[in-house]
Amino acid sequence: MSDEANAGNGIENAQAPYDDEEFLNAEKKMSLLVEQSLSQSEKASGAMFTKLSEVSKSMTKGLIKWGRTNSLWPLQFGLACCAIELMDFGAARIDAERKGYLLFRATPRQCDVMLVAGWVTKSMVPRIKRLTNRCPLRGTS
Repeated sequence: MSDEANAGNGIENAQAPYDDEEFLNAEKKMSLLVEQSLSQSEKASGAMFTKLSEVSKSMTKGLIKWGRTNSLWPLQFGLACCAIELMDFGAARIDAERKGYLLFRATPRQCDVMLVAGWVTKSMVPRIKRLTNRCPLRGTS
């Protein structure tokens, strides 16, 4: 803007209270103070400049570990007509596994809990007990 335009707006052409040399010296002093203050504080190297993917990995590690230790993995064991309803629950129509309700395991060595659907008779007790004994003990893996 011209001086005439500044004068018309009520803004006078004021000089800076410092010259270029004083400005450069002040900038150097400020940079030196910042470096000194940063060197005094102990920070992990690269902590300020980390990737978002690394942050998300470190945050989700604990969540995944918690989910694995606190989730129940069921073994389905069905007797009579109740077994058909249990199979229907895990089938494509309801698809409990995709929705996250249950993840049925095919072997007792991978499960934490056993779902027995139906009447248990005396003749079935030894078979159920055998499957239950093959399930891993909770908290000993």
